Amino acid sequence: MTHTTIKKILQSSITYLSIFLISLIIFNLITPFNLRSNALETNKIKIPKYTYIWENFNLINIDQQLIGAAANKIDIIYFNIEFFINPSINQTKSFLQINSLIKKAKTYNIKLIGLMGNTDWYKINKNKIIYRSLEFIKKYNNTFPISERILGLHLNIEFYNDKLYSKSKNYEIGQYLSFFDDMGWEIREYQKMNPEFRFSTTIPHWTEYNSYIPFTTHNGRYASFFDHSAKIFNNIPNSHIEIMSYRSFAMGEDSIIDITKSEFEKAALSYPKLKLVLGVETINLNDKIVSFYGKQKNYLESQLEIVNSKLINHPNYKAIAIHQLKDYLIMK
Repeated sequence: MTHTTIKKILQSSITYLSIFLISLIIFNLITPFNLRSNALETNKIKIPKYTYIWENFNLINIDQQLIGAAANKIDIIYFNIEFFINPSINQTKSFLQINSLIKKAKTYNIKLIGLMGNTDWYKINKNKIIYRSLEFIKKYNNTFPISERILGLHLNIEFYNDKLYSKSKNYEIGQYLSFFDDMGWEIREYQKMNPEFRFSTTIPHWTEYNSYIPFTTHNGRYASFFDHSAKIFNNIPNSHIEIMSYRSFAMGEDSIIDITKSEFEKAALSYPKLKLVLGVETINLNDKIVSFYGKQKNYLESQLEIVNSKLINHPNYKAIAIHQLKDYLIMK
């Protein structure tokens, strides 16, 4: 190859490179930044996100909360319905308030699930309030069209924090599991006419190895609390268990992935219809390992992306739940 030929090739390469660089500069000048960033976003895997509103939504700026939830790509909000099921409250008024909220959320493509939670509401003498909440939801849903219904019921009953639990652990665990056996039957009956209705609960991540919730015998089967719960929810269509996987990092020892590994392994092996949601914490617990409180929102989102990418193809994985919305929205 002659010197002249090499020179021509180099000149031609420089010309093509110059044209490419000029084109790239022009593209960046005429293309709005948000469109360029959206193009990058399309390469990311969508994280299915749930969150909580514990307050009475009539007493907070719910429009601002919904706007914030939509901006952060929330799919489902658990909203506390405890304030609306009191028999002394005008039911028609409660229905209209909830319906207004659901229609507002719908404009942001957000769905709503009723939320109830107290440490002792599984007890025989206390659980009537849960059954009353289910009846309330049924009546509400029968009043409004499908598109404006309450999507389901989520129970956050931390029985192990009840003041009597440590004195009679096996008895309290038995009461709790029997309550969910009964609720499972109620939900399945309702789903015969309303198959889209969802049901779920929350449990801690440590039930597989912490003796504070010991192995027990329930319905003739000796197993861990997670196993008992998984069997119940495996047989309830459209249900899930949310695991409080409260850690502020996705990978490594004692991480979100690490502390829920046993539950996902068991689910894949023995509970094919069970769905698992991973809960993360954003409120101030004075513990940097347990909560994302005080950390940058970009860091939180990066950790959620890692968790979601690691589990997206797992047959039992469903979503990530962020506790709770108001604390999530103030993260910078």
